[in-house]
Amino acid sequence: MELCFVRHGIAGEAGAAYPDDRLRPLTAEGTARMREAAAGLATLFRPKVILTSPLVRARQTAAILSEAYPGVPVQETEALAWAALPELCRALNAAGTDAVLAVGHEPHLSAAIGYLVADSERAGVLMKKGAAALVACEAAAMGTGELQWLLQPAALRALGRSRTR
Repeated sequence: MELCFVRHGIAGEAGAAYPDDRLRPLTAEGTARMREAAAGLATLFRPKVILTSPLVRARQTAAILSEAYPGVPVQETEALAWAALPELCRALNAAGTDAVLAVGHEPHLSAAIGYLVADSERAGVLMKKGAAALVACEAAAMGTGELQWLLQPAALRALGRSRTR
């Protein structure tokens, strides 16, 4: 199984403008950068399903990613927003495929990667907004994964730009 974790793109600042954090959208810059990153990610990974947190910024990121992967279904799951890591693993395994792209938030994604790779949610990685990490495993479970790569958004955007040349 290959699990590609993607942190949502740059979103509006939390605070008075967005009293409900679930509703914070991507900024114009976040949308543009995520499109470039999605083009780069498409050169590295081909999902069979895109799972996303139901929060607006994650759903918008998933929609941008789906443009890079025509025909790949997008499904929402609360497990990518705030679920305990065993519950997130159940949701990833329930996707029923061996190639899952999962869009979510920090620090949840870093904790999930640490949980899968190092048996510890404290052994996470740094995922900037728009970053992607690929974990290979037999099934999503604690300590069963191997981190294949982690690319920050600037690297993904560079890959995307080189693809269009």
